[in-house]
Amino acid sequence: MAEENVIQLDDGLEPTPADSQQEETSENPEQAQAQEDATKSNKIKELLGKFLPFLQPHIDTLKDNKPLMIGIIAIAVLIFVFIIVLFIVLLRDDEPEVKTSPSPLSRKIIEPAPILGATKRPEVDNTEFGKMIRKANLLYLKGDKMEALDLFQNIAAYSESIAEYNLGVIKLRENDYKGAIHSFENAINTGKDISVSAFDAAYSAYMLNDMNLYEYYLGIASSYLFHTTNQPLYSYLYGLLQYYKGYYFESLSPFLNPSSSSYERESKKLASEMFLVFGDEYNALAQLKQVADKEDNFAIALLHARLGEYNQARQYLYEYLGHYQGNLDALMALQLIELKRGNFKESALLLERLNAKEEDAKIFAQYPIKVKLKDDLFDINLAQEAFWDRQFEHNKMLGYKILFYYAPFRVFNAKDALEIIQSGNLNALSSNLESAKTILQDGQTVSHINQAIAQDLRVLTLHQDLREIIKSMEKSIKNYPNHSILHYNLGLLYAQMNDFDSAYAHFIRAYHLNGNDVMAGIFALICAELTYRDTRRLNHNISNDFAEIHFDSPLEREFLLSLFRYTGESPADPLLWLKDTQAYKLQDRKPIHYALNAVYGIYNADATRITESFNEIKNIYPRDVVANTMYELGKRFRMNLKDFSLQMNVIYKEKNLDLRPIYYGPSLARELYVYVGFVTGSLRSIQEELESKLIVETRSPNGILQALGLSNIYSNDFEKAFAIYNSLIDDLKEDDSQTRFFAAISAMGANRHENAVALLQLAKMESAINFEARYVLGLLYQESKNIKAAIQHYDRISNTHFVSEFFDFEIDTTDLLDAHQNSEFKTF
Repeated sequence: MAEENVIQLDDGLEPTPADSQQEETSENPEQAQAQEDATKSNKIKELLGKFLPFLQPHIDTLKDNKPLMIGIIAIAVLIFVFIIVLFIVLLRDDEPEVKTSPSPLSRKIIEPAPILGATKRPEVDNTEFGKMIRKANLLYLKGDKMEALDLFQNIAAYSESIAEYNLGVIKLRENDYKGAIHSFENAINTGKDISVSAFDAAYSAYMLNDMNLYEYYLGIASSYLFHTTNQPLYSYLYGLLQYYKGYYFESLSPFLNPSSSSYERESKKLASEMFLVFGDEYNALAQLKQVADKEDNFAIALLHARLGEYNQARQYLYEYLGHYQGNLDALMALQLIELKRGNFKESALLLERLNAKEEDAKIFAQYPIKVKLKDDLFDINLAQEAFWDRQFEHNKMLGYKILFYYAPFRVFNAKDALEIIQSGNLNALSSNLESAKTILQDGQTVSHINQAIAQDLRVLTLHQDLREIIKSMEKSIKNYPNHSILHYNLGLLYAQMNDFDSAYAHFIRAYHLNGNDVMAGIFALICAELTYRDTRRLNHNISNDFAEIHFDSPLEREFLLSLFRYTGESPADPLLWLKDTQAYKLQDRKPIHYALNAVYGIYNADATRITESFNEIKNIYPRDVVANTMYELGKRFRMNLKDFSLQMNVIYKEKNLDLRPIYYGPSLARELYVYVGFVTGSLRSIQEELESKLIVETRSPNGILQALGLSNIYSNDFEKAFAIYNSLIDDLKEDDSQTRFFAAISAMGANRHENAVALLQLAKMESAINFEARYVLGLLYQESKNIKAAIQHYDRISNTHFVSEFFDFEIDTTDLLDAHQNSEFKTF
């Protein structure tokens, strides 16, 4: 066929002389070459002969002028060198580019996603060929993989590019990454849709952890991307290229501004992931919700969880589980969300279900938790803003501690007891003593017990050392185990030390021994609430007693009714009876009356009520550290406490306050001293003051060390705090539940989880209702994969409304980020 065309073109033409000569010389190549060289030489001589007459005069001039001749020769040499260099550069540009093996990316790479877009390629149309491809894809999706592969083999006869690409997609979905690369490479070699095939080949290389090959295919995709400029998927591919290279911020623009709707779903999903990389959960959630389907409810739930929106997270998880029943990931996430919501019963049930089968229990490794102290607990900015809203586990905890701090001690005869207390010119205040009615009839015994109690209160007035008095009263109660006054006083001492479990035991005993002692009953009710006991029966008994008991003083009855109301769900009482106390002499006014008015003011956010009440207490106890501190805080109610730091020095030094309660007395004085120092940024000066006091201390250093340990917890010096609490426990034998608990907090902060577990176990044994200890033990056991032990601890607090003040947990993503696809969605 080609020969016929040649004949037609040459038809009717005569051969030229050059053609004839070529025919002759072609028979002898050497002779022809010699003849050709001779011809060229003759032509050069002929050409020079023409120009030589014109050049001769100039040549003669150069011979006579040697400097000029040297200059011309130099210029000629430079021109010659320049031509050679230019020639070398041009030759180098003509050489084919040698591909070097690229080095791995230096940026952190989030696991890329394959395109898997065979059905969206422009070649797949409504022709018979397009129908064959759709049929093959449909067969694969229905599970007829062998028939689909056979059909793709047949399609290959018509279009190798599309067939190879689709074969690569199938192998990719079957995790046959090497086979997928082979198919994508074949598709690339056809020269069609190179970028698309190269992207999926790069993904396959990434899954094989071959970063050099990953970079190689990424380079091909980048080089041929311009061929897709007019195609609908261009913006998606461009964004994907930035995403694959680790330029996540640069990928956002093409994902958020697609050139068409062809890859809208994929673009928004990747945009959601990019927002999550930058910590923007709100925009990540907004992008994902625009294109979400039932499969995305799981990711949406976890994004809500990351935002702390646990109720919404729970709702989406239940919707997801409605379509994918028994999904282990969703069940595990639901367990953690229920734990965050404080639904310990449901959390324990889910753990039990997941732990029932060994193969299901593997899910715990995919959601490892890491126990930690609450972030906002030591955030000074949050503490300054929310000082009055701090719950202390209960929204009335601060009020309860204030009431116990100012509650009166009981004696049989206040006049006789006061004489004992005031002997030695001690300035004892009668307002903190009250005579108690008792069923005890033996006058001699009454006198003896009254003297013992008065002597203990005298020592308390002298030294403010609660620990010393507790030991003394414990000895007395062994000799007189059925005397309600001893039980009441001992209960009050334990309550002031925050040992509410022991306090409850003594208050309830005092109430049972003397049914007329309504205050002991109410205090027992408060301690029962603080220790998560069932209060319904006790509440009912106290209500009945008010109807039956005859009170000598109407004021006493009104006060006790107001005190009882404060233990209710939503306490409200104007305390109108308080106006009558203004007629009393100063020494006859009871601090607890004004303390009750103050705690109502705190609960109802009434700044005037707070300041007026503590001002009245200041009038009774001018040097009282708690009254003075709370008065200054009340004046700044709901205000930022940043400017309160300088005033702290005025309160604690210039006013010459009695600091003994901080060093030896009730926990409230110590906690308030340290916590106010924390929120006002004065912790360092407080620690220096405590350390100086510790050096010269000749009595019990326990309270000073307690304050120092607490201050170091708030200043995040957990190792030092841990050492202080260890000294308290081991050396000074202060091994109560609260001390062990704060030692455990220090151990947690210092990442000594094993020490924390041991201390919490002991704290739990000391106080069976220490729910903080039980809660964090449950978390720690779940952290260490001891699921049965975790379930037991969650069950023990499942019927309460417990909210932890100190502890929280997070998903430990240390090992997950490199091990799971889209692992960013698995943290909350």
